[in-house]
Amino acid sequence: MFFVLSKVFDVFLSPFTWVLLLAAAAVPWSRKAARAYRRRRVLGAVALGLAWLASNDKVSDELAGYAEARVGDTYDATKTYDVVVMLGGVVDAATTEDRFAFNDNVERMLTTFDLLRTDRARFAIISGGDAAPARPGLTEADVVADQLERWGVSHERLIRETKARNTRENAVLVAEIVKERGFSRVLLVTSAVHMARSADCFRAVGLAVDVLGVDHRHRGWAASWVLPRADALSRNTALTRELSGRWIYRLRGFGRGP
Repeated sequence: MFFVLSKVFDVFLSPFTWVLLLAAAAVPWSRKAARAYRRRRVLGAVALGLAWLASNDKVSDELAGYAEARVGDTYDATKTYDVVVMLGGVVDAATTEDRFAFNDNVERMLTTFDLLRTDRARFAIISGGDAAPARPGLTEADVVADQLERWGVSHERLIRETKARNTRENAVLVAEIVKERGFSRVLLVTSAVHMARSADCFRAVGLAVDVLGVDHRHRGWAASWVLPRADALSRNTALTRELSGRWIYRLRGFGRGP
């Protein structure tokens, strides 16, 4: 039930959804509504203001900085970890029956490959369930593990966790594997903006991990406050979802702070 509700709730977390709702409310759909000129003008102005903020580069950069700031990397390059845990979310929904595609989170996979290639980790747990609607039964774990094998990582070093559909399930199912295999030095790899929620979830299931955040989204330069950008709207939507997800997970008891 939580999984289904989280997907529905995503729609209402999107700034674009609220822009459309406010704009629709500002339209004079009837003669009575047409007379409420002041109310419609206010709603229209709010819709325009929200659209401008939600599509602003500077806003997305500040949100990314806030999202990435809470958890600092604890990765120790002098260690050899028993296992690196890579969370799914790198396979693009455009993946079809005859073509694989990866999204902006692909650095999770590249970093995991580098850790295995340089023997900074002995094994990798690739955690992720269904990868794309067009490929029922195809999992993130299978797609990523197959790609790592094509790059030369031996099959024996890759552990596929193919059931997790969200961060909570990542933590629960990975913890079971870690306990079963007797791993003690565990490194968690995911996107920096996703690391706070991920670390909370792993802490909540009693699994101590070092963390390594990748594909940082905070650029730190003076982005424009003026011009709206479609890609900024996409980033702000994703960041709003991530930040609200932390709050929801905490309320549900799925995350535990330091």
